[in-house]
Amino acid sequence: MSPNRQQRKVFPAGESVSEDGRRRAVTGPSERPLNLRFEFSRSWDIFLISGPGPKIMLEKKKLTDYQLIGLTGTNGAGKGEVANFLKRKGYAYVSLSDVIREELRSRGLEASRDHLIACGNELREKFGPDILVRRAAAGIRGPTVIDSIRNPAEVAFLRSLGNFVLVAVDAPLEVRFERARKRGRNESASTLEEFRRKEEQEKTREETGQQLDLCLKLADLTIINDGSLEELWQKLEELG
Repeated sequence: MSPNRQQRKVFPAGESVSEDGRRRAVTGPSERPLNLRFEFSRSWDIFLISGPGPKIMLEKKKLTDYQLIGLTGTNGAGKGEVANFLKRKGYAYVSLSDVIREELRSRGLEASRDHLIACGNELREKFGPDILVRRAAAGIRGPTVIDSIRNPAEVAFLRSLGNFVLVAVDAPLEVRFERARKRGRNESASTLEEFRRKEEQEKTREETGQQLDLCLKLADLTIINDGSLEELWQKLEELG
């Protein structure tokens, strides 16, 4: 099978595919190449990564073979549409952002993006970096998709439950800004530059803050959702 075949759309953490179809390892914080081995999986239509430890994905395992599917990703990338797809497959849905929205409602505050970021950071500072997922976990019963993961401690908590996979969803900044603008939420950003600056607030290195960049690197699978909704759902169907 040709390495060019749609594989730039879906690839696991630690690898990217250039325009000529060649694979390259993405370096971590140390900027040294990762010690990774790439394998092709017919069921996933992606390359799997394995290093000194166990493989990140097992061959022949479909996305819906996992009991718990976590979603992380940039604003407007399409996490909600991936969640809608999984709900149609029988998954229950919980959102860590909804935990913050409930807190804001109890305080009589609007669920603007500014308030969501500030309140989420406050809760992590007061109760620990995994507080949102611990609260959300009370509602997990059976196969569940967990949306809006933005802190590595949340990933660690969900991995401790077992049978968990983390999926990242991303798209170009301009595409995401247009999507966010059309959905009508209070994004606390009316221009592309404001949207860009707001996103930087989600990429901190503070333990109790949003660490979106680190969560993207922790993902087992990354979906670049820069096309139509139909194209996204077709790729999800291929992933099973």
